[in-house]
Amino acid sequence: MKRRDSFAWAAGLRRRIVAYLSSRGDELTAEQLAARFEVNPAAIRPRLTELAELGLVRDTGRRVPSGGGRPAIVWAIADPLNPPGNG
Repeated sequence: MKRRDSFAWAAGLRRRIVAYLSSRGDELTAEQLAARFEVNPAAIRPRLTELAELGLVRDTGRRVPSGGGRPAIVWAIADPLNPPGNG
């Protein structure tokens, strides 16, 4: 995949994640989102970090068993009326 194509793919995945979490109101792990979008969780995790840095999604503080080593972070859409750090 060309670099420009990979940037476009990542941007598209970020949009899909935000749209999905917004429309459903669910709190999901990277693994659950990866299953939904039929991609590897390793492709989802950096997108969630990028979205969190942009204030679009948030780490709920909850952790669930992942079947691997560390527990999985549970993510949710960020509340635009109550951004992090304004509490």
